[in-house]
Amino acid sequence: MGNQRRELFCVKLFTLLMGWNVMALITASADVTDQSSSSSYFLFQSTEYPKDCQKILRACLNTQNASGVYTIKPAGFPEPFEVYCDNDLGSDGWTVIQRRTNGFINFNRNWDDYKHGFGFLGSEFWLGNEKIAHLTNQKKYQLRLDFTNAAGHSYHVTYDNFRIVDEWSQYSFQSLGDEGGNADSFIEWCPSNMRFSKITCERRCTEPSTCITSASMESGRCMCPDGYMMQGEDCILQNQCECFVPEKGSVLNDGESFVNSDCTSRVNCSDNQLNYENDYRCSDDATCQEKDGVRGCICNDRFEGDGVTCIRNEPPKDLLRHIHY
Repeated sequence: MGNQRRELFCVKLFTLLMGWNVMALITASADVTDQSSSSSYFLFQSTEYPKDCQKILRACLNTQNASGVYTIKPAGFPEPFEVYCDNDLGSDGWTVIQRRTNGFINFNRNWDDYKHGFGFLGSEFWLGNEKIAHLTNQKKYQLRLDFTNAAGHSYHVTYDNFRIVDEWSQYSFQSLGDEGGNADSFIEWCPSNMRFSKITCERRCTEPSTCITSASMESGRCMCPDGYMMQGEDCILQNQCECFVPEKGSVLNDGESFVNSDCTSRVNCSDNQLNYENDYRCSDDATCQEKDGVRGCICNDRFEGDGVTCIRNEPPKDLLRHIHY
């Protein structure tokens, strides 16, 4: 991958990866020297608990321990905590730091959630930035990310020297090292604002109410996420579409109108441009109301018209009385 792809990949590691099942794991790499005393690492004290899943695997080789939930305590972390150890992926003893599968867990979280972790170790979860920082500052770790796309094809990417710093430095990447894996020729890197998805249709600024069906969704493709629409070849926020009306909170179709809450202004979408009628007012014989989901000036009973102009549709009663006599 080039630098641009690598940067995109790094950003996506800590965000929701739409359209992919993702599992992120770390294990001590070939150089397993304890680096907690190095001046470039923040210092931790030793612990009696296993420091990671590799320590657990090596301590229990004779028992052939299976993949599952185990308790570890990285150097300097206040309390031991549970992690999911993947002992089926080779013989390295991988500590799983993220699993994202079917969207059961919401990954759109705040700073504290990502700091402390969330989810369930048996399904979807994020281990927590504070725990990952302590883990990766014990020694040299390799990061592996396994992807499964919408078509069920699996790929992986590895980085041989993965480390993040503490909260003081906002858990930023300190190191990634050289990359490897088999994903370079398979991963489709979507353009800006788009996500890989198997959604069957998308919407455009010029046709916001029309679902434009994709010709083929067998393996998914790059699509605009919710809140975005296509304008030409670009995927933009819907509030950037030319016929977006803030008070309505959505985009008007060509030829569609919108009247504000007190019927003192009307806006029309024509040729993908908004035209405002600031002199729009209800007739004295009309009422500002909503009918069939559309708000506007509606002529009162016994009147007809467009609401701005209303005409009585029957003769006055005194005239009828005169004709009767």
